[in-house]
Amino acid sequence: MKTLKNKLLVALVIAFAVTLGAAVIPTVGMQVKAAEKDNFQITLTDGIAVKYYATLGADVTDATATFTSKTEALNATVKGEKSGDKWLFVYNEVTPQYVDATFSVAVNGETKKENYSVLEYLNTIIGGEYAAEYKTVAKDLVYYGEAAKAFKLGGTVAAQPGTAYAGGSKMRLTEKFDENTRIYSATVVFDTLPAIRFGFKKASEAATVTVDGKDITNALVKGENDVYTYTLTGIYAVDFDTQYTVVLTDGDKKQTLKYSINDYAARMQNSENAAMKTLAKALYCYGAGAKALKTEAYVVVTEPTYTETGVAKNGKGDEIALPILNDANYNFTQKTKDGNDYKVIKDSQGKDTYNDYAKGTLGTAYFTHKEHSEIVIEKEITADTITFNWENYNNVDINFRAMPAGMSAKYVDGVYVFTLTNDIEIPNFSKLSSVSPSVKMIGNGDSLTLQYGTQLKDLTLDGVSYTSTDLTVQSLTIIGESSVNAKLSATELVVDNGTLTYNGNIKLTNITVKNKGSLNVSGSVTVTKLLLVESGATFNVTADGDTISVADDGVLELYGTVNITSKTKGKATAICLRNNSSIKVSSDSRITVTDYEYAFGKWVDNEKNEDGTPKGRNGNLYIPSTFAISEKYVKKDEVNLVDASTCTYFYSYWSISVKSV
Repeated sequence: MKTLKNKLLVALVIAFAVTLGAAVIPTVGMQVKAAEKDNFQITLTDGIAVKYYATLGADVTDATATFTSKTEALNATVKGEKSGDKWLFVYNEVTPQYVDATFSVAVNGETKKENYSVLEYLNTIIGGEYAAEYKTVAKDLVYYGEAAKAFKLGGTVAAQPGTAYAGGSKMRLTEKFDENTRIYSATVVFDTLPAIRFGFKKASEAATVTVDGKDITNALVKGENDVYTYTLTGIYAVDFDTQYTVVLTDGDKKQTLKYSINDYAARMQNSENAAMKTLAKALYCYGAGAKALKTEAYVVVTEPTYTETGVAKNGKGDEIALPILNDANYNFTQKTKDGNDYKVIKDSQGKDTYNDYAKGTLGTAYFTHKEHSEIVIEKEITADTITFNWENYNNVDINFRAMPAGMSAKYVDGVYVFTLTNDIEIPNFSKLSSVSPSVKMIGNGDSLTLQYGTQLKDLTLDGVSYTSTDLTVQSLTIIGESSVNAKLSATELVVDNGTLTYNGNIKLTNITVKNKGSLNVSGSVTVTKLLLVESGATFNVTADGDTISVADDGVLELYGTVNITSKTKGKATAICLRNNSSIKVSSDSRITVTDYEYAFGKWVDNEKNEDGTPKGRNGNLYIPSTFAISEKYVKKDEVNLVDASTCTYFYSYWSISVKSV
């Protein structure tokens, strides 16, 4: 997964881990605020490890974090280690009775977070949308913390455990072989963390003691009444139900004890000391919850994508296949990089729009497995994210979590290719970067409707009726029978062996119609270069007022069929040539201009010379040398290259130069 960028000072990391020795037990992501700059992570070992991650400057080569608290036992200074693009500080001072104690963090003297606590972290899990296993362990740890505090410092226990007590003693002790050389006692002691203290009578100097096969004879401490003790520490929460085998051997005689923390907890349920009884119960619940998390919760081994399945395993070795990211198997949420929901507002038509999206706000999409909610897949919403709306989030490989009905999609050689099989309506279509995407839409006369404007680099339409309020592209290419109903802003339009029907005025730099392509426009056309490549190409345009305006030094190469029709009957000019712009026709041209005052004219912002003629350089009309202007035609014999017979005037002779080529 990519690192998610975030401006929060501190936020919760989305993980809760149980660690056993040097082996890391599955760490599972959970849905909470995304964080990058500074964050916490709680890890359960034999105690409680608070990991603090901080992003420091690139020039920082050494860092220390100072943790301070009114509870002096929690004060510590920790040296940091570089971990990826962050610094990691591991703070091991929080013991169960202090889970509610607040502390502050300063890194290299700069305060990063004040009045934070493990309890705040746990309550966020308990009150948030997290997997049941994580909520259970969090509740168990809160309960354990209150019980430890009540036992050590006094007070009451108000919390309830997440795991029900179901313990019972399984202790096994064989018969003693000598009154003065025997296993004498076993109890759990609470200094800061639980430990088992074994007591022995050892009159025989030759007697030895092993714990789980390890000889600890030389570690025995002689105490009062000639009782030797050994304290077993470093017992992990997930091992509270693990029985340790203690063997006292003297020659060929031996006595064996099997004992666990849970055995002690079961014995203490008969205690008259209420605080001790509750603490013992809390130990059991906390250990059982941690063990269940370790063994039952699944961790992702191979992360699924939109096109490939993944794999998850639990601590028991069970393996499940993870489906591709989709709407049927995963719940979907998303957060901005600041950890907030994406803001939803209404547009002027009362439709939902997403202003954070419009601003290019980045963030994270979360896919939570519906059956195993501890499995959460994160996908970063980056500048390369393309989407059809937030509910149908998809990433750069153009595979949707919920593919719109009637559509399939793929990403091929830098182009987003969408295939339509039904008429569909989509709220928006864009990418979260200033670099607009290239898109190809393929259909069979299908209709694609976007609720508002779209900005693209290149758009290719093949058999698609495309509707939006605004369409801004660098290049629009038409291959099949297609139409565009939008305010079109583009640099280049290519109609290649297809048909484009466009309703509205268009202003383009280049228009090319080739092969048997057909361009039909109901509105005015402003262009610098328009090319009908061959006789099979067709250009039909109908408009009110002046219809085709050619920019300075522009050119119309009309080597196919052109029909220009006025709606105002006898008014306006069909083609307006600006300074030094040109029209070129060939023997393949068939141009019909209907019902204009002028078929061809040259107008420059209505500025005129003193004699009433327009200012500026003349426009040019190039015709084949074998053809000539005859009245309102360019013709030879019965062949008409240009027919303007229904117009009042063929061209403005004072501003158009006719040239034979």
